[in-house]
Amino acid sequence: MTAPTTHLPISTLPALLNLNQIKHSHLNFVASEALGNSLFYNPDASSPLNESRTLLHLPATLVLSHQNLHEASKSNARLHKILEVLEDAEFFTNERRILIIALALAYRGLPVDVGGIWKDYVRYLPEHVDLPTTWKEEEREWLEGTGLEVPLSAKLVTLGRECADAVSATVNAGLDIFYPEADSASKELTLDEYVHLDSLVRSRSLEIPGSGTCMVPIIDLANHGGDSANAVFWVDEHTGAVELRIKDSVDLSALTSTSEILLNYGPTKPPSEFLFSYGFLPTSVPSAPTNITLPIPMPPNDPYLRAKVQFLGKPPLATLTYTPSTNSVTWNCPELYLLALIAPPESEDPLEFSYVQITDGSVTIEARFDGTVFEDVEDLVKLMTQHENSPIWKLRATVMILNEVEDRLEGLEKVEMRRWGIEEGGGSEAEKEVVKRDRCQMALKLGKLEEGVLKKAKESLEGEKEKLCEEGVVKRFLGLERTEEGPMEGESEEEDLA
Repeated sequence: MTAPTTHLPISTLPALLNLNQIKHSHLNFVASEALGNSLFYNPDASSPLNESRTLLHLPATLVLSHQNLHEASKSNARLHKILEVLEDAEFFTNERRILIIALALAYRGLPVDVGGIWKDYVRYLPEHVDLPTTWKEEEREWLEGTGLEVPLSAKLVTLGRECADAVSATVNAGLDIFYPEADSASKELTLDEYVHLDSLVRSRSLEIPGSGTCMVPIIDLANHGGDSANAVFWVDEHTGAVELRIKDSVDLSALTSTSEILLNYGPTKPPSEFLFSYGFLPTSVPSAPTNITLPIPMPPNDPYLRAKVQFLGKPPLATLTYTPSTNSVTWNCPELYLLALIAPPESEDPLEFSYVQITDGSVTIEARFDGTVFEDVEDLVKLMTQHENSPIWKLRATVMILNEVEDRLEGLEKVEMRRWGIEEGGGSEAEKEVVKRDRCQMALKLGKLEEGVLKKAKESLEGEKEKLCEEGVVKRFLGLERTEEGPMEGESEEEDLA
């Protein structure tokens, strides 16, 4: 996707910094095919680094944030009207959407920050960000079975809906900013551009204390260094200014003109998040991801389905946590316990939903377990744990997550068999070319990384299931507890509790 404005070479960036009186020292701005626009150390600067080792100082007015955008709108009537329209349409439900619109407006020449740098700085941003949301369908298929398969599909649907909502809201208000007349100087906001802007936000934004998700010019050029990171960003809690600094542990005398300035994007982020948000798998990726998330489908035939969806507010996600020191996997998903409770007449589980009117006249859903009102799933788990049937519900939840793990493993096995068939069997030249692409190779590598954890999780969950099946209350529920005369009817068949 080509950004809707003229792109500028990185060699002209120092002039923009000087124009905006941005303090910077010991920095070289370098463009390369492998790294894109990036930052390198300049040992030949005329003066030494200050005591805090500051390479760059940016005032808060130049940070692209929700607060700064609204502050800028106070002196620009057109910007104020656009933001007002989108807020009335309830478009700004999260900071990511706000930043996407801010970038779209900056590309169209509107001042979206108090300092006024962003309408120029966007001309230095990359014209393409290679995230999975930009991949071709034939490439996305190789993510089947990985932690990105379901989130990526959902993300593409969300981006399409968001783009349409932004355009329709402004058009309905008589604004031509995103869907202009033929003779207008404005540019249409297309889905391709919206996906590109989302990629820029996800790959370049920072979490700034007190401001939330923001974009910070220049600092967003620093690449990921993992354990080799030699710089950090620092925020002045009083002024909101942001600085890029060399880490205290780095020997300045060892830095040369070939030393790239590197940040650590997140030591605990799993490989799937790196690929989803940054478009690469880091070279220092661990032999197994620390966490894997599993979307848990809601049982479609549950009489309480609508009430459970409304109560949860979002689809349930299970987290598998791998601990290298013990080579073990644990899982966490309190929402599963709500799904494990079955509505009558299929079960006598003590779960009830009702709708109640509160003092402001609105209606809300109220959930009760065994007669006790609970506000969230964490409270529900505490109540369920104290009930004599707790092992039954724990078994149902375990079986549900075990089924998802097995489905994920089947998907990964299917992809591997397909790869083998193409490379070793009768794949066409076109299919072989697709598999060799870097995108597909990263997808296959991600699958291999996650497969080991999923296999370990399956082993652990099967052991947990067997242990729960030995509980007396579970045996009685299944009709498997032996009597003095012998086994009860049905002992030979284990019922699927899920």
